[in-house]
Formats: sequence, structure tokens, C-alpha cells
Amino acid sequence: MLFLLRLLLLLAPLLDSTAMASLLLLLVPYSLALNPALTSHTHPKPALAVKPAVAQIRRASAPPVLAAAGSGAATASTPGGAPLTALLVGLWYAASVVCNQSSKKLLAGALGAQTLTLAQCVVASACVALILVALRLFCQLFLDGECAFAPVSITTRAQLIDTAATAAAFLGGFITLNSCVRAMHVSLVMVLRALEPLTTLALGAALFGANVPLRKAAALLPVVAGCACSAVGPFSATAAGLALAALSNVCFSLRGLLGKRLSREHGAGALESFFHLCVLGALFQAAILAVGGGAAAFAPVASAVSADAALVALNGASFYAYLQLSWVCLGRMSAVSHSVANSLRRPVTVVAALVVAPAALSPLNLVGIVLACVGGLVYGVL
Repeated sequence: MLFLLRLLLLLAPLLDSTAMASLLLLLVPYSLALNPALTSHTHPKPALAVKPAVAQIRRASAPPVLAAAGSGAATASTPGGAPLTALLVGLWYAASVVCNQSSKKLLAGALGAQTLTLAQCVVASACVALILVALRLFCQLFLDGECAFAPVSITTRAQLIDTAATAAAFLGGFITLNSCVRAMHVSLVMVLRALEPLTTLALGAALFGANVPLRKAAALLPVVAGCACSAVGPFSATAAGLALAALSNVCFSLRGLLGKRLSREHGAGALESFFHLCVLGALFQAAILAVGGGAAAFAPVASAVSADAALVALNGASFYAYLQLSWVCLGRMSAVSHSVANSLRRPVTVVAALVVAPAALSPLNLVGIVLACVGGLVYGVL
């Protein structure tokens, strides 16, 4: 916590007042979640009574067996094993491509980085709420209520603190990422975001006591280098953009590490946890906008909805799908493995962008994509 506060103070001359207020507000839940007096105890998982006939339905919401940060890939007890994890990662990447392309169009209009984040959180909250209601109705109507679901509500003060901290990291990552995209070229953003696995390793060791073998840590270096090469292109760097990219990596790494602890200690299902993150993220973002600009700060959202409601809905739904699948994948692998998968997603988004808007792919780009994929494979084997 002290390290993050010092980092913000060093970067203060590079950021505007709204960005500083947003990031300082998001640090409050971190200080609570990292307080040893509040986190030294563990919380037992709720019992899940499920009949074999409905086990497959329940798996959509049940928390899988989680590995500690820095451990290997999904364990043998993870439902579906590696094949299902690979399918989920593919769907995650596809939803990310749709979200990125629609976000570019919306940011070119009236929406700014923070108003876009608010719209995405609101639509995502509605999407996951509909899915939760549909699952419970299906269970009640067709399976005689034999499914046991994790509670939607947050039941303890400790769970609220841990969830708020994870939601703050979740929101802070997207505020800084969207602001970074506006400050400099997307290619450079992708290069800097590829450093997230190393940020996760550093924060995991410093704050959570994670221990990763040296050979696994070394396997991350070609992944980072490959992702950087695959995203090389024309860009213009700014000091504020570099600072925001660094903070974005910190926030997303904390989101992964805190998310693992949240699932491990409180036993909330993937859907329920993500619903909490979206709702709290929307509330945090609304509070930031209200403090920074009052009621007028919400005008761009209303304007964008009235001008192109379909695009806003598509962007919010793909935002939900991409992050929900990311959250589900996080529950099936370690936090560092999740960061690696997130890094490998970037070459995919580069290739998808070239398909949408064809351009020459340099030999360095091709080498980078191959290097990143091979590095990810080596990391998974070690």
C-alpha cells in the first residue's frame, strides 16, 4: 500500500486532477484489504449440495479448485480440464476483439474514458443479472430446485472488503487503460501492457508471498518480448501515457491476485463474484464522475445511448462476455498463468485488427507472435 501511494506521488506531476482523485479513491479499498488484522483469518467455503443429474448446470457458477498464485495451470479436479479451458480462452479472445473495435468507435464520439467505463459496467451488470436469474429459474422450473447456487448477496464484512478491493483494482485497470489509449497510440499501449505478467510476479511475491521457480519466471521473458514485437507500430509516447500504462499493469495484476484470494477464502461462484465487481465498479465510477463533474459528467453517456444505443449495448455485452470469460479462466489457472494468457491475447487482437483493416505485417510482427506463443507453451510445460 505504501509503495502504491509513493508511486502515485511521484507520478502526480504527470496526471491531471481528475485522474489523481480517481486513483486515490480506488486506493482506499486496497488499504482495507491488505490490512493484516482483517485478512489473517480464512473463510470456509459454503457447502454445495448438488445431485449428479444437475452437476453440469451447477458447474457454470461453482468456484473451481484454485491453485495458489504462481502455480501451474488448471488442476486435474477443474471441471472439463485443459480442453474446456482452451475453449474458454478462445471465446475470451473473440469477445475481446469485439469489445476493442466497438470501444474505438465510441471513444471517437462523445464518450470519454471514464464515461465509457461507466456505461460498460452498467451494461455488464445487467447482463450478468439476467444470466443469474435465468439459471435460477431454469433450476426451479425444470430441475425441481435441486441446484445449489452460491449466494448473490455479500454475506460478511470481510467479503465486502475483499470484494471492494478487487472491484477497485478492476475499475482502476480500465480507467487507466482507457485513459492511456487516449494519450498515445494503441500499439505502444499493447507493448507496455505486455509487461503485466512480470508485474503480477513482483506484486504476488511482495504482497501475497507467492513463490515461482526461476525457470518459470525466465519463461515469461520471451512472452513479454514476443508480445512487444507483435504490437510494434507507429506511435507517439507521452509521459502521462507511460505513467498510466504502468498503473494499469499494477491494477490488473492486483485484480488477478485479489480475485484469487476472494474466490479461495469466500467461495463465491464466478458469476456471482463478477456481478459484485460490475455493480461495485459502476458505483465507484459513478461516484468518481459525480465528485469530478457533478450531474453534467453523466451527459455524454446519455448522449451516446440516444445516438447509438445498439453500439453501446454491443460494447457493453462484449465487455461483459470478455471479462466474465477472463474471470472464469482466472478461476481455472494461477494468477501468473492468467496474466500470460492475457498477454497472448494481445497478438490476437493485433491480427484481428489487421483483418478488419488490412495492413502490411512486418517480419518483426510475425517473429513476435511466434515468440509469444512459443514462450507461453514453454511456460505451461515447465
